[in-house]
Amino acid sequence: MDQRKLKGSQAELQAQFYLESLGYRFLTKNYRHGPGEIDLIFLDGKELVFVEVKFRGSNLYNTALEAVNYLKINKIIRTAEVFMSSNPHLPQSGRIDVISIDETKSTPLEHLKNVSI
Repeated sequence: MDQRKLKGSQAELQAQFYLESLGYRFLTKNYRHGPGEIDLIFLDGKELVFVEVKFRGSNLYNTALEAVNYLKINKIIRTAEVFMSSNPHLPQSGRIDVISIDETKSTPLEHLKNVSI
C-alpha cells in the first residue's frame, strides 16, 4: 500500500472512531457502485449518513474541504441512492457529511453535517 493510501485509510479510521464516539452506528466502509464510492456509511438515529473523508498532510494543494466539489457530491448522491435501494430494511432518508482531517490546521478534524451542492 502506498503512503497516500495508507494515510487515507488511517484518516477513515479516525473519522469512524470520531463518529462512533458521537453515537453513530457504523454500517460499512468503502461502499462502491460503478464509478462512485462512499467512504463510510453510518446510522444516526433514523437517518443514514454517507460520509466523505478528506485528508491533507500539507497545504501544497487545495484544502481537504475544497476537494469536495459538485462532481464529488453528485457521485455520492447517486451511490447513496443505490445503497438505499439495495437495503430497503434501512431508513430511506439520508444526508451527506464531510469529515476533513487536515494536519496543517491547529484543529485537524472538522465535521460538516448535511452538505449539499
